[in-house]
Formats: sequence, C-alpha cells, structure tokens
Amino acid sequence: MNDDAQRVLRQARFELRGRILIPRRRARRPTLARALREARKAGVNVAGATIEDGKVSLTFGEAQPEPTNDHDKWLAKRHAH
Repeated sequence: MNDDAQRVLRQARFELRGRILIPRRRARRPTLARALREARKAGVNVAGATIEDGKVSLTFGEAQPEPTNDHDKWLAKRHAH
C-alpha cells in the first residue's frame, strides 16, 4: 500500500488489518454525570467536583454550609489562606 492510501485511511480513522478495514475508536473522556452516578452507586457522599483538562475529580465528605452572616463570611475568608 502506498503512502497516499495510508494517509487517507488515517484521516478517515480506519486501520487496515490484513485485508479488513477496521474503524479506530477514540478513548472516551470521563463525564461528571458518570462519576457522580458511580459514587452514588458506591454509597459515597460527594461534597464537590472539579473538571480540569478532561479529568474529573470528586471531593468526598459532607458539603460545607455557606456562611450566612458577616461574621461567618469573615471567618471563612480569614481561614481560607
């Protein structure tokens, strides 16, 4: 097979195995919904989630309540560092 034919097959996301054309599959990225579903299935409480560079990270535990008054907000801001 010449180089042009191989390039066309790569662009079309096919590979040639012997005399059979097989479509290439892309690796699936993890989804937030799937990660949350799996955590719920495992019986784990999720406090938060972040998505960076195609990676899903879950934080486990109880969610922290939002500060409601000025004193609580000041304390949260002071202890955040």
